[in-house]
Amino acid sequence: MGVWAASALAARGADELSIGISGVWMCQSSPWLTMQWHATYNHADMTRLLLINPNTTEAVTEVLAEHARALAPAGAVLTTRTARFGASFISSETGVVLAAHAALDAWALDVNQYRGNPPSAILIGCLSDPGRAALRDISGCPVIGLASAAVHEAARAGRWAVLTGGRPWVPILKRLAFSEGVDGNLAEVRAIAATGTQLAADPECARRMLHDACTELLRDHPDLECIVLGGVALAGVAADLQPVLPVRLLDSVRCGVSAAWQAAAQAASRPMDTFSSATASISRVSVRWTSFAPDITAGVRLASELNRRGST
Repeated sequence: MGVWAASALAARGADELSIGISGVWMCQSSPWLTMQWHATYNHADMTRLLLINPNTTEAVTEVLAEHARALAPAGAVLTTRTARFGASFISSETGVVLAAHAALDAWALDVNQYRGNPPSAILIGCLSDPGRAALRDISGCPVIGLASAAVHEAARAGRWAVLTGGRPWVPILKRLAFSEGVDGNLAEVRAIAATGTQLAADPECARRMLHDACTELLRDHPDLECIVLGGVALAGVAADLQPVLPVRLLDSVRCGVSAAWQAAAQAASRPMDTFSSATASISRVSVRWTSFAPDITAGVRLASELNRRGST
């Protein structure tokens, strides 16, 4: 877990990333958290984005955080959490299911740490948006996914397609487009054979492969107006290829981060509706939960208590 604060007073050039850090990092005895940020925030005056990486790879978290920091508004706070369990790189239906549980677990850790100061919004840093519906249900704040943000922006552009790495992603992303109601103008979801892990390991080769794949997509679908380059491994490639391709390219990471900061800023400017009544789906309705993860149980109980306080 990490926290980053953007300061309006520290904007002295891109080389310094306009960062202002405040607070004290302290050692934590918990086996899954090596560091903890101690600070007191006033939610009404603060925009805080919780970025959850449902993969277990810290390097993925840092890539996501780098892009989030680049687009952070002045005074905003970015909190990052990496999945404690699951796949190192999500690349299958099984990995997506486990990642949804890991995303809930990450939210619960955040709730228990920042008591009374829930995030303004949550960004799920994975192309399949694992756990997004559940987090919306349980957190009461806007929850943005890389895929959902990108496909909605692409659909507004007209005829669109998705290009990613790893063929198991094709049915996952088709299903997501359908569930988001934006599949009407979807031409194709296409994946190159190389996985996200392989693409990240050789960026130059990845750019060549993605350039060729985009060219093939345009040949097969000449009416395309937009191509989404999906996945954290492809972050930044759209900007590199845009000057040499005659179609609009969307970076799923940039789309997700932009939408998340916008949602966080809007949420922070409104009176805090601590946790939605959806929390009742676990904590108040007469449903028996068996062997539920202790940290999630604790998070739900705290969320429920905060909700009761906010409604009185």
